[in-house]
Amino acid sequence: MPHLLSPTNLATALIAINLIVFAAFGQDKDRRGHYRIAESTLLLFAFLGGTLGAYAGRSAFRHKTRKQPFNSNLFTIAVLQMLALGGLIGWWLIQGYGHRWNSPQAHNQPHRRIVPPEAAKRDR
Repeated sequence: MPHLLSPTNLATALIAINLIVFAAFGQDKDRRGHYRIAESTLLLFAFLGGTLGAYAGRSAFRHKTRKQPFNSNLFTIAVLQMLALGGLIGWWLIQGYGHRWNSPQAHNQPHRRIVPPEAAKRDR
């Protein structure tokens, strides 16, 4: 059974939330829309992992680029997420995810026993 916080699951969730945040910035910028999305909601989406989508949406739609409290809050969220990402990578390394990726079983190769030449001659 795959682990919930596996790198694959986490990457899939981050891609999805970033696409949602990018679309939310586009919807909020669209003046023809019937409603606007609150800044707190956009920041919440960014906090939940959509910071890259928020920055991409700001750039693509030229939206919320001059609002100083919003920019400061978005930057703070980005810094906190970078710290959390560093902690998560450290946790993966401690748990052995890196070892599993480089193990012979991960590449479906048989594990070979290394035998010194002297022992190989003796066994013949």
